[in-house]
Amino acid sequence: MQDCFNPNDKIGVQLTLRTNNYNKILNINPLLTDKFNFCFDEERVACSNYTYYVLINDHSKTEQGFLDVAMIKLK
Repeated sequence: MQDCFNPNDKIGVQLTLRTNNYNKILNINPLLTDKFNFCFDEERVACSNYTYYVLINDHSKTEQGFLDVAMIKLK
């Protein structure tokens, strides 16, 4: 997943993959993803958070899950 995003010093991404049996969090640029509590400051940061329904194929077994994508960007 990290290859799908082009992180830099102004963008942080937190990916959370959730299924009934699995919960994995990946932080891309943790220096920024630790600052999500500053999203209220719309003059300095832009934040977004989306949840997607996903199907995960693991060794020919398909499982339903959710992918949460939270992004923070310094302005």
